[in-house]
Amino acid sequence: MSDFAEHFDRVGVVHLGLGAFFRAFGLPQLQRMQAQLGGDHAMGWDVIGISLRSAGVRDRLAQNGFRYHAVEMEAERRSVEEITILKAVYFLEDERREVLNALLLPHLNMVTLTITEKGYCYSPALSGLDWEHPQIRQDLITPETPSSAPGLLVQALRHRRELGLNAFTCLSCDNLSENGRVLQTVVLEFAQKIDPDLAQWIKENARFPATMVDRIVPAVTAQDVEDIAALTRWPDPAPVLHEPFWQWVIEEDFADLPRPPLDRVGVEFTSSVRSFEEMKLRLLNATHSSLAYLGVLTGHKTVFDAMQNTALAAFITRLWEHELRPSFTPPPGQDLKAYTQALEQRYRNSAIAHATIQIAMDGSQKLPQRVLAPLRANLAANRPVDGLCLVVAAWILFLNGQSETGTHYPIIDPFQPRLTSACAQRQDPVGAVLSIAEIFGSDLKQNAQFEAAVRQAYDQLRAIGVLASVELACQHADKPIESG
Repeated sequence: MSDFAEHFDRVGVVHLGLGAFFRAFGLPQLQRMQAQLGGDHAMGWDVIGISLRSAGVRDRLAQNGFRYHAVEMEAERRSVEEITILKAVYFLEDERREVLNALLLPHLNMVTLTITEKGYCYSPALSGLDWEHPQIRQDLITPETPSSAPGLLVQALRHRRELGLNAFTCLSCDNLSENGRVLQTVVLEFAQKIDPDLAQWIKENARFPATMVDRIVPAVTAQDVEDIAALTRWPDPAPVLHEPFWQWVIEEDFADLPRPPLDRVGVEFTSSVRSFEEMKLRLLNATHSSLAYLGVLTGHKTVFDAMQNTALAAFITRLWEHELRPSFTPPPGQDLKAYTQALEQRYRNSAIAHATIQIAMDGSQKLPQRVLAPLRANLAANRPVDGLCLVVAAWILFLNGQSETGTHYPIIDPFQPRLTSACAQRQDPVGAVLSIAEIFGSDLKQNAQFEAAVRQAYDQLRAIGVLASVELACQHADKPIESG
């Protein structure tokens, strides 16, 4: 056994994309699971984190030996948990040897991922890998020094095959529809390009279960860092905040290795995640994005602030009742009205300062799953879509980079140059944005009723403002639109 493997002999998980979400969601559950198993359990579940974008997270966590605090936030209470299961963090660009060594640990069971939608280099229009993505183009030229997540996973699995090691389970924990299938697709397509035999081996031995994850994790401010240091009596430059609620549903599809017994701490294993995923994407994520764009435009900085506005809160209720709950079949036994009532309570948690501008980032990647999917379902069934069309229009208006109050903000999106260019076409910004097939496909652009509804909503937003527009929408909540 190498010195590296011996040093990390209790590591069973490598995580790609060590942002705040997984540190506030996945690592606490893995730590609780390992604590229940006891120190004598044969399988270790310690974690090594890999940062794909920057060295900042690594450097902050390293200051305290990769320990940090996860703080549960409610209006009148803060509960602090010290997370110690993270044993090292490496930045890919600086520490390629260590990253590969981590992915080649003989006892590695799972590679988990929170790399955001854009990290998969996936093209919804192609239903596969985006071959024009700069990282993918480079990784095809230099597969031994990958920069993309698909390239890195293929490199690791290729070396594991050559060394006679097991394939691992690749577990996406991103808010992405059919995240397991998407991850499997981009990995297999990249591997097929590199080595068809390798692609077949990965297909037969690795596993890519779908998941549904849910916990609100707001951005940490400098004041939060100071407050937590005062509370814990030791400086922590990398704390995370989270709400009390969490839900983790995982498809029962693991590689031929011990399955992590996460059900001991409340994780639900199921034969199909799809209905849970749809429930979360359409009821939570869709309304989060709606509040984000409407909230930024009206000067509301957090979800809590936006929900204090009666017009915005009523509009969210209207979306749930008339357009979102009817758009899908819920998991067996789920009471969707109770679920959305619980969501409203979570949104009204004053201790969670979930920034609207944070949620608004990467709209081109989020809207297809969150807003356009239920919109398509409703169009096909001749159900109301005016509210969702208003959200699309609000996103287009948001892309101008200025709120109704005159505040300027940056547009952070992988399609930013194209979106900014489209919005600059003063004659027809709506048509220019809707023509981006990678976001809207060809079906919605060709649906005359949908386009007309978005144009009408956009003109209305500009003419009478956001709050008046949402109030008007609530007065016409059950108006259907015929599919074209």
